[in-house]
Amino acid sequence: MRQRQLLYLLTAIFAIALTGCSNDAVEEGSYDEWTKGMVIVEAGENYLYFVPTSDGQGMMLTYDRTNMSFEQLVRMMGGSVEAAEGGSEIKGLLTYQGDIVIPSVVNGKPVTAIDQYAFAGNVELTSVIIPESVTDIGQESFGQCPKLNSLTLPSGVKEIKAGTFCGNSVTEIFIPDGLKTIHHFAFLKNTRLKTVHINPDNSQLEEIGKSAFYGCSELTDFDMPESVKKVGEEVFYGCSKLPTMTVPSNWTVIPMGIYGGLSSLTDIVIPASITEICDKAFSDCIRLVDIYFEDNSNLKTLGAKAFYNCKTIKTLTFKGLETINDQAFMNCAAMTSITLNDGLRTIGTQVFEGCKKLSEIHIKSSVPPTASDVITTTATVYIPNGSLEAYMQAPYWNSITNYVEE
Repeated sequence: MRQRQLLYLLTAIFAIALTGCSNDAVEEGSYDEWTKGMVIVEAGENYLYFVPTSDGQGMMLTYDRTNMSFEQLVRMMGGSVEAAEGGSEIKGLLTYQGDIVIPSVVNGKPVTAIDQYAFAGNVELTSVIIPESVTDIGQESFGQCPKLNSLTLPSGVKEIKAGTFCGNSVTEIFIPDGLKTIHHFAFLKNTRLKTVHINPDNSQLEEIGKSAFYGCSELTDFDMPESVKKVGEEVFYGCSKLPTMTVPSNWTVIPMGIYGGLSSLTDIVIPASITEICDKAFSDCIRLVDIYFEDNSNLKTLGAKAFYNCKTIKTLTFKGLETINDQAFMNCAAMTSITLNDGLRTIGTQVFEGCKKLSEIHIKSSVPPTASDVITTTATVYIPNGSLEAYMQAPYWNSITNYVEE
């Protein structure tokens, strides 16, 4: 309660600073609201202003609204208003709590920036409205505000910096059409975030940094626009309720761990443009069943643990692979059959470890790929006619007893 009233006080002081101290400055209704719960005590020629304490049990002395500027109030709350290029910048409101509406003008200048860490760590901050005048929001400026459940991003913001809204309770985010970059850890572990609204037709979003949405375990809706050209590692790792994802057709690499832990993902389309699926890209996608490769696939490399612990994949067919790295299919417990193309050169260690139902491995190459470990001890390996001798002489392949030429 105290913080909400301080907000109204802050708003009213701002209005008075611009228009003077006449009653006309508050006739639009702000006066009654910011004075709600306030007690004015006459003390000689002066007036003392009190507001309820945070527990509602007492009163706290505050400042005479007619003699204090917006800047002074910000200072009272642990922050400052400083000159910035083209306007003013609010800094260091480390103690402020409650609902915040940031004014668009201070001392006659537009508020254009919010400093890094300005509101970070406020455990009682619940909502914030950022004015359209703001174009620069500093890194971690609203980070680790666990009760922050509502925020509005102005249309002029071009980037969301590192950790800006990490550890909050916001349930939905509207990404401005002009936003170009979401930096690393921007929404890290926002465990109540459900929807990220992006206009796919007008989006200018080009880059999403490492772990930007890592651990957003309630996220159910995110449409990746084709405009995104660069993505970091583990961007959506642990978004366990995200049911679908679209890999843009202009990507050539699926980054490390980007879709790891998407335990609600059931199918994925790999565009023909993709040449590499990096380490742990789809690890722990425990409901992933269908992986569709577009025609003319250019996929050459599977990273270590690329499909680790994908427990519901049953069959896979590859056409242009050259390298399969360690543990790529480890613990794919439902896999029964896999087809590996001609031209495969290298297979890493423990690739099929824990694939308990794997009964058929079809290899189209007459030249045994270089192996780093025993490929299988139980599955039947199907190889091209006339290639049995080559396989029986190759390291690790020569330990397999269940060959069928076809």
